[in-house]
Amino acid sequence: MEFLNKEKAIAIVDVDDVIIYTTALWYDRIFNLPDIFEKYVDKNQLLIPYNYNKNFMYNYSRPTYLFSDWLLKKNLTPEEWVEGDKLIMDIVKDSHFYDSDKLLPSNMLFGIKFLISNNTKNNLEKVIFVTRGFPSSMDSKIKLIREYYKDVMGKIDIITVGRYEKKSEAIQDYKDENIALLIDDEVHNIVDYLENCPFIKNCNILIPKYGYNYSEENMKQLDKALVKAIKNNNEIQYYDTNHFSFY
Repeated sequence: MEFLNKEKAIAIVDVDDVIIYTTALWYDRIFNLPDIFEKYVDKNQLLIPYNYNKNFMYNYSRPTYLFSDWLLKKNLTPEEWVEGDKLIMDIVKDSHFYDSDKLLPSNMLFGIKFLISNNTKNNLEKVIFVTRGFPSSMDSKIKLIREYYKDVMGKIDIITVGRYEKKSEAIQDYKDENIALLIDDEVHNIVDYLENCPFIKNCNILIPKYGYNYSEENMKQLDKALVKAIKNNNEIQYYDTNHFSFY
């Protein structure tokens, strides 16, 4: 990849479902709370029977990014939909959500660590994790990131944004840096970066091959983003989370 030889390069990297498989646990919690979710969740969207380890990647085939759009019944009243959405979001708002030993790291987590630990060979000097979430669970998420990257924390920055904040606004302080690698699991965020960060040039952009990233709406957004990407000599690539490696 080009960033391997780019002088003083930095990477902008998402956290949830890029370096840590978050929604696998989220789905597991929903599935195992039938008394709470039966009123709201469409059983046709649930995998039955379901086993966390055996069916770990099931939720990543979902056609829409938001769990509420995917799982909630279509015939709910507006009030019921809001109730169901709140119950789903309350799971990841739990202050101890990221403390669970069921949360698993991805190959990308170790790939990023490999790159930053061997930067004398590839010139990747810093990784900026830009992660969206809720204040109630953010401390436990940051703690988890620091635990995995404790040996290289001097080369790590962590930026947090709220549920409705744009990630592009969070990286404006890096506009004079050489952003050579950008990874995010949501096409919407990639489009946001490309439309609002014209300083992202000659960059390798990676998107995991999850079902929601192939939806018709997201593909239309990505087509728009590609116009800007090509203009600034950026390259967009889908990658397989189970097999991708920087080694």
